[in-house]
Amino acid sequence: MMKRIIVSLLLVLLSIPAISAEVKEVIATGMGNIIAGDIAHAKDDAVEDALRNAVEEAVGTLVSSQSLVENYQLVEDRIYSESSGYVKSYKIISKTKSTDTYTVKIKAKVKLANLEKDLVAIGLIIKRKGMPRMMVIIDERTIGVYDYADYWINMNISENTIIDCFKEKGFHFVDQAVAKRNVDREKALAAIAGNDAMATAIGLTYKAEVVIVGKAIAKTASGASDVLGGMKSCQANISARAINVDNGKILATGMENAAKVHIDEVTGGNQALEEAAKKFSDKLIRKILKEWVGELSGTTTIQLVVNGLKSFDDLDDFTTALKYYIRGVKDVHTRDFVAGVAILDVETKGSAKGLARELKKKDLKDFTVKVTGVSANRVSIEISRKGVEGEVEKTQPE
Repeated sequence: MMKRIIVSLLLVLLSIPAISAEVKEVIATGMGNIIAGDIAHAKDDAVEDALRNAVEEAVGTLVSSQSLVENYQLVEDRIYSESSGYVKSYKIISKTKSTDTYTVKIKAKVKLANLEKDLVAIGLIIKRKGMPRMMVIIDERTIGVYDYADYWINMNISENTIIDCFKEKGFHFVDQAVAKRNVDREKALAAIAGNDAMATAIGLTYKAEVVIVGKAIAKTASGASDVLGGMKSCQANISARAINVDNGKILATGMENAAKVHIDEVTGGNQALEEAAKKFSDKLIRKILKEWVGELSGTTTIQLVVNGLKSFDDLDDFTTALKYYIRGVKDVHTRDFVAGVAILDVETKGSAKGLARELKKKDLKDFTVKVTGVSANRVSIEISRKGVEGEVEKTQPE
């Protein structure tokens, strides 16, 4: 008997995939800036950059897998600050040096087992997007509660169910109670009716990066009671969209329905609303995560608010420095420049948090940068040109 148990256990163990042995070989390139002639430091930065890029590519492979997307999990930012812990080995296959930069190309073996373990444990998509705060505005009409003057007076079944489903997957929400006490009814109804600009304004007011707005309604099916022996067939429909508050972009849309049979039509309607909201949440979460994965694995646009500019020359020099010194920046577009404040759209590979980190740690040669704010798709900074204060002091009487 014991022998048979041992054999069975061995067969089970042998059937488990040898995940721990899985290694992905990646070719990656990294770049370091040569500052004050320090080539050794630039080479170290280039290798570190290449290692991060190698890990990012391996993460992209795992994130793309259906099983991980279904778990809504990813690894936290330490992957990018401790990338060497996920690399089994690497070798430099080429290196080039220009006047101001040092570039290396590496062949790295990334340990997928370590990555996958963290991916399942923590939730990288949400964290890499900067832990965006959510807000839900659903105009819910349930059986027995059709006639009311105030939009906010309803059962809130749809909203509460959506919030619970999203929270289970690691999403964070603003205080709905505070919002409901203060949001203007007409503004809320305008957002629900399709005014995305109004939805964005509400989100900005309550510091939410994503607003989910839509409608939910429950009603009884006519003529079904006789067939069901006096029971009521209650049906619910929900439709809503998720809006990125930072840029007004619609992240995802969806609609869902559900039906419940109950002797009490109000109870049946509430149960149908809850079921529809659960199904809707599951689909919307998948769509949002798919959108975010695409942004994180490719080039995304982050709004950069720059304060402290003294002239257009400052703006021109700073945008040039961004493209030259900051890792991952592909292009910079000026959207507005008034009274020393510029709004820039930065096309970059990575997150707003990653851009803020690069701005904080990189020497931009002519400018000092102070990061003053970070959200999911926006970074605010204060800059000053180096040496300006010193030059002003020299003009003062001794």
